[in-house]
Amino acid sequence: MGLATTSCSGRPVLPYRNPFLLAKSVATVDVLSGGRMILGAAVGYQKGEYKALGVDFEERNALFDEGIEAMVGIWTTENFAMQGRHFTALGNTANPRPVQQPHPPIWIGGNSMLSRRRAARYGQGWNPFPAPRVLAATSRTLPCETIEDFAGLLDGLRIELEKQGRADGPFDIAFSPVGTSSPGTPGYSAQQHLDVIGELAALGVNWIGAGIPGDDPQRSVDALLQYGEEVIARC
Repeated sequence: MGLATTSCSGRPVLPYRNPFLLAKSVATVDVLSGGRMILGAAVGYQKGEYKALGVDFEERNALFDEGIEAMVGIWTTENFAMQGRHFTALGNTANPRPVQQPHPPIWIGGNSMLSRRRAARYGQGWNPFPAPRVLAATSRTLPCETIEDFAGLLDGLRIELEKQGRADGPFDIAFSPVGTSSPGTPGYSAQQHLDVIGELAALGVNWIGAGIPGDDPQRSVDALLQYGEEVIARC
């Protein structure tokens, strides 16, 4: 199926952190992993988390956009200068530099039209999340609980990529086998995962993520081994 299955990835809510600290962390992980870091950046939707961290929820979109600009700048520029909403960089340089050049891939997370527009504008990939309609209402985003839902969102992304002149360029799409049970949980079916992965690959998905149990280390390892043997190896 041509799906990628190994990486060292993270998906922080970017406005929660100073972008220079996050850029330093991402670059360090990229060096330690030998250039396998992927940054999946999202805006977030939990007002309580924003309040607990002392970040203005209404500033989240502006903070996200300037955060991306700051991170790319500090990764790629010596003596980088920028005036942000809550920081001033007067000419900073950060080391170590990322192994990947010009910088680790940035996957923009989220289902909204704004997220897809951002991904097309300055991302190297798009990472939506399965969102049942009840959760979608809570998180103020678009529902994505079926392959048909996902395909509709993907059509919108491709329109935005076309607007940016990027329709024919490399671009990663990462998603989960929607509508399936996770490995190591009741109802899990390797064949169902393979069937859904095949449908997603046909739509253009080239990275797959699957959840595993987190309540017991041995159960997690067993689920990983099972998924590796029954799904990854067969892909």
